[in-house]
Amino acid sequence: MECKLYGLTTEAVRKIVFEFCVKNNIPHNFCEEKQCAGRKWMRLFLRRHPELSIRKPESTSIQRALGYNRAKIKVFEDVLKKELFTNDGSQKIPPENIFNVDETGVTVNHKPQKIVAARGKKSVAVINSAERGKLSRQSVVYPQQDSTAPHY
Repeated sequence: MECKLYGLTTEAVRKIVFEFCVKNNIPHNFCEEKQCAGRKWMRLFLRRHPELSIRKPESTSIQRALGYNRAKIKVFEDVLKKELFTNDGSQKIPPENIFNVDETGVTVNHKPQKIVAARGKKSVAVINSAERGKLSRQSVVYPQQDSTAPHY
């Protein structure tokens, strides 16, 4: 599930296991009042499945998750090549006029809960409504060669 950006919390896994046992008439000693498997069951389940771990995911907005695909990246690369190079492959823009701009946005949103994810993954993400909240942008400009960045 986490590869689709919808990770399951330990509480959700415990509730799903309880519902599975009830629907399939599997004998269990889970709490009927809370209607979920116990913490001890979850701990032992994770021990039996070392490929799983509990991770803190990175929030990802829906727009970012949907907007990052091969087709859009290909269009971006084509436009970039068209702007930087002529048809014969020579550079249109000199290197001293190319700058690298790193921008970051800091939002005020809730932090996602820890989820059960595959062990060894470099990063884990979940969908978050990152459009809400205040946004503070910070930018840093680095020149490509030994030139001074323009001041704004």
